[in-house]
Amino acid sequence: MRYQLLFLSVLLLFASCDDSEAPFPGAASGPLKKVEGFINGMPSDEITELTYDGSGRVESIQITQGNFAYRTYEVAYSGEAVTTLTITRDFINSGTMVSEVFDVDDQGGQIILSSPDAQGRYVLTAADGYINTFEDHYDRDNGYFNAAHFVRSTSNNIDTISHFTTNATDSNLLAWQYTFSDFAATPSLNAAFNPAFNYAFGFYDPYIGLALGLKVSEEAPLTSSYLDGNGTYRAVNVSADMEEVSNGLLMKLGYSIADLPDNTYHLEFEYYEE
Repeated sequence: MRYQLLFLSVLLLFASCDDSEAPFPGAASGPLKKVEGFINGMPSDEITELTYDGSGRVESIQITQGNFAYRTYEVAYSGEAVTTLTITRDFINSGTMVSEVFDVDDQGGQIILSSPDAQGRYVLTAADGYINTFEDHYDRDNGYFNAAHFVRSTSNNIDTISHFTTNATDSNLLAWQYTFSDFAATPSLNAAFNPAFNYAFGFYDPYIGLALGLKVSEEAPLTSSYLDGNGTYRAVNVSADMEEVSNGLLMKLGYSIADLPDNTYHLEFEYYEE
């Protein structure tokens, strides 16, 4: 649970439109500009801001985590292909900043992000614009990595995300499993910003998928459940509600977390003018 809550505090406060609809997700407004999180009606100081290039593609994603840290994802293109992804982590309290430039090699279904300056690398598989697996090779010398496997229905709606850890002695060791239900077709809610996925963010980086234009689900799950480390099934751990929609755009989303029952959360969205 400590591992989960660490990533909850960092990554659960975001929401957005579907990648396939960017940069013009609605008739009255342009692409998503800013997402701000609130806890118990007060700003949480966790903000995501996005910029786009002249073709309307994601150019940068900046995440402010209060007074703790900043993270920035900068995307470079050659033609239609992503060539590099620069990930910068700035830890405010310690004054430490780490910037890594990953070369993106799309081998037709397998995408490898590697950098001579990074100890690890990322390996993804995808088909028809949907992510199938995500591997975080955090220790390439010893072969250690975390893996997330995505299973969808024939309609491409997410069913489960199963998590494994693999190293020199273990393979396919189940860590966590999520099941999602209560799909809502409109407006779309990108998995990088959907709070129903916040526990899953501990095992894969959703902003890499966003930068690469990969989807997790055709429709947006608004509830999630999981099997905990003891194999005990939790009926619902996150439940979200679209509180305000305008011209097909999500303006405000509220949600609750079973492990933090005394808190209420909501997200507010701002869009560029078209």
